[in-house]
Amino acid sequence: MQMTTAKMMRLFNDETITERVKLEDFWTVALGTRPLSLLSLPADFPDSQRLKEAVEQGFITRYYDGYSQGGLAGWLQRIQYWLRRRRQPPIAYQTSLFHDAFEEVILEHEQYLGLLRWQVEFGLASVQQAVQPGVEEMLVYRDESVLAKIVDLIRARALIREREQSDDDTKASANPFAPPEHADPQYVEGIGDLLGYPSCCIEAFTDEVRRGQESGLRSAKQINETDRVASDAFFASHFYPCTPDCPKAKGKGRTILDRLATFDGRLARRMERIYRSNIQLIKQYPRVVERRRNESMQHGLKVVEHESL
Repeated sequence: MQMTTAKMMRLFNDETITERVKLEDFWTVALGTRPLSLLSLPADFPDSQRLKEAVEQGFITRYYDGYSQGGLAGWLQRIQYWLRRRRQPPIAYQTSLFHDAFEEVILEHEQYLGLLRWQVEFGLASVQQAVQPGVEEMLVYRDESVLAKIVDLIRARALIREREQSDDDTKASANPFAPPEHADPQYVEGIGDLLGYPSCCIEAFTDEVRRGQESGLRSAKQINETDRVASDAFFASHFYPCTPDCPKAKGKGRTILDRLATFDGRLARRMERIYRSNIQLIKQYPRVVERRRNESMQHGLKVVEHESL
């Protein structure tokens, strides 16, 4: 990777990307300290809330009005959506409307284009997939050898979710808020390994999902009840080390800092701040879960929590 001082400063002055994405998702993969990073869109944009609301409004306009454009284009779109509604089951139809709204709002937005631009600057590539209505994941990688593994995992997740939908009475996970693929140890091990998570932390996550427990809540409790918290162990967002001072996680975090420092000490210092902010985010996790569960009960919806894997 060719990263001059001038290019580095342009990156850090670019407000279309958050500092967390720049360091945690781009730098770590570009330096080879993690094979893969995972962004959630629009959640990982600087203007995430406004973009999320715009996607939801785009869906509502399409669903109730049958179109999102004016003039002749609007009438043609109305016919297209009318035909689609007749041919597709209700859930598939609504999902397709969310997909259209996401493409219209996100794919031409400057913050999305900024992600693509800096991927090229870092010599990275990405695969994008929808994971739920209005939400897509961007899987960022450097080495071509990783791509085949990503494709296999995407196919595996699709099959797992297809099985879940075909038999709603049989839930693989004891935690109703966990996505079904979290209950598949082979899938979890595959994605966790690519994300650079230590094997002990992956095993702890798998065991907790099997027992209907949430790793985020366990991690928050551990942090609040001990002084042995190593910030280096919290090297990625939505990653919950098996213990707050896990030696393997701590070693991974230290390796990332050392590699960043070889380019510029300021990068390592900025990353250390992100590690500490990851700890603060985990401390807030119980309140986030409680709020989302209350919302799901009010609306009669099943909300899937954003666990790490």
